[in-house]
Amino acid sequence: MVEPSRIELATGGDSAAFVPAEFTRAHVANPAWYRWSYSSLTSAAHGDDDGITGGGFDEPDTDAPGIDLVAPQDHMDEPLTGRLLGMGGGRFFGSWVHEILEVTDFAADPLDDELRRAVAATSYADADDIDTDDLVAGLADALRTPIDALGGIPLCGVRAGDRIPELSFHFPLGDGRTSMAVRGLFELAAAHDSPFTDHFARLADDTGGLDFAGLMTGSIDLVLRVPAAHGWTYALADHKTNTLHDRANPVVAAYATDAMHAEMVHHDYPVQALVYSVALHRMLSLRLDGYDIDTHLGPSCYLFVRGMTGPDTPVIDGVRNGVFAWRPPSALVLEASNYLGDM
Repeated sequence: MVEPSRIELATGGDSAAFVPAEFTRAHVANPAWYRWSYSSLTSAAHGDDDGITGGGFDEPDTDAPGIDLVAPQDHMDEPLTGRLLGMGGGRFFGSWVHEILEVTDFAADPLDDELRRAVAATSYADADDIDTDDLVAGLADALRTPIDALGGIPLCGVRAGDRIPELSFHFPLGDGRTSMAVRGLFELAAAHDSPFTDHFARLADDTGGLDFAGLMTGSIDLVLRVPAAHGWTYALADHKTNTLHDRANPVVAAYATDAMHAEMVHHDYPVQALVYSVALHRMLSLRLDGYDIDTHLGPSCYLFVRGMTGPDTPVIDGVRNGVFAWRPPSALVLEASNYLGDM
């Protein structure tokens, strides 16, 4: 962290001059005051801090290690085919895909033409190395893949008026001045039964004595409003271009539940899902008349687009390949929101 300089006024002769003086942490009333993101919350556990990230820039520059198939079942070891599987990866490619999808009308017909327009309207340094036909066809397949956690609606079934891309949020932590323990947030999450209970417990153990204060900020890739029996559900979605498959031998298992869960844990996406769910809960409670968390707050859907191959995307043990959905328990969202500070 670069320390700012304190500027002192020194007078001498007939003129005044600004003389920089050393500004150290001793001059900072609260060193924990910061603009925090979900990734900076986990920095102490991993010994780094990627800072605040927008769409695509929280995606890795290396391929995932993959998982070992103990006992191939339900065709898990069958070859996987898809138009996006052979494309390059990394944060800059991921950011480009986010940019393309941000300006795409998912419900446009024909969808391929709309995606081609969006590709032409955006830029990527290595675009000349990308087969545009494959990119358009692959993204169209992803947009046509049913999201079972949302009643089977694919993204191409969501009108432009029912989605908000890149929704940024900022809210004060506590009273904006008093520090609190990062560990406390992870302990709250570890106390609830979920697919990530063990992960939150490990983060609580590894975070140590890190305190935080100031502001929480983030940018939600996509907020969706989808029809439900009671009216509407509001869900989070995040496109991920992470490469989970072995490029030399892609198989169906590469984007099944176990592989996606491992990738979620590796990149601390459960922390992102929890913080972003708190942010969406707060917005809905302020903006939606008659808001009820159990009724209106939907799941966080992590969409690993390379594994989303259209309406016939494989479903393994009830979970569609490439689509990982987690709805943090309502009690956890409420407790986390309270811990982070009253609205």
